Amino acid sequence: MPEAPLDARAEITLLRDAIHASHEQGSHLHHVFSGWEECAPCEKANEEGDGTFACDAYKGWQKETEAGHRSRAEIAVDQLVAALAETHAKLEIAERQARELDRALSDAIRERDFADDMADKLAYAIAPIEVIGEHSSHNCPWQNALDLITPVAEVDRLRKENADLEAGLGLNEAA
Repeated sequence: MPEAPLDARAEITLLRDAIHASHEQGSHLHHVFSGWEECAPCEKANEEGDGTFACDAYKGWQKETEAGHRSRAEIAVDQLVAALAETHAKLEIAERQARELDRALSDAIRERDFADDMADKLAYAIAPIEVIGEHSSHNCPWQNALDLITPVAEVDRLRKENADLEAGLGLNEAA
């Protein structure tokens, strides 16, 4: 649907004229049927009961009023079209972001799975499954493998300290 340019000042003028015309219509009818003014076409139309008012002034006011109503409808349509376009643009952005998040999530899951596999390989390289066990809610083979190598690392550290002390005391010079 091609969007017609909206001239706000013209629309406001049209609405103002429609409001004025509606007021003039009511005033005209009140004056004619109260006997304060004479308007032969309106009086004749009323007597014939055809429901229309035939004077040119009244018809002009009626057209201005209808134009104002159409204008408001057109403004509402323009506003709805603009809101729909804005919503569509936001939807496209949200869909693009959702695709990006899906890709990022897939990448994160792939990286996590790779890290899990590598941790499993490392743990089972330290000790067999019979020693460190399998993953469960009560067992973590990674922690078990770490617990196994931590004492070894501690022993290695102590051996180095001992060697340093022996060297410092000259106890290992004969060897």
